[in-house]
Amino acid sequence: MEDLSHMTQHYSEMTSKFQIDQDIVNSVVAQVQKWTAKGIKTYFFWSCFYGPVCEEEKKILTEEIKNTLVRRLQGAGAIFLNIPGTYTTFDGDHLGSLEALRFSKNLKEALIKN
Repeated sequence: MEDLSHMTQHYSEMTSKFQIDQDIVNSVVAQVQKWTAKGIKTYFFWSCFYGPVCEEEKKILTEEIKNTLVRRLQGAGAIFLNIPGTYTTFDGDHLGSLEALRFSKNLKEALIKN
């Protein structure tokens, strides 16, 4: 497997400066409310595929923040999909064709359940 340590460093640098923009969150929640009012279903899920990058993301997307975002989006009418599994990337961020097919299958199954 390719050395992906540069991805971890990249994400570490990004997360050290990152803050969640509440205006963007509010805008997304408002849009989900509009879609829901029109009968349009909105789905969301968390995705992180490369372990060290996921650890960096956890620095900004703590469980508390994730739970708050889930509550707000679900309160607006969005449906959370739990996509099981871990996936191998070719660059620390993107799935190769076989993993993308596996992910798509899991996504399909989650959509069918909801």
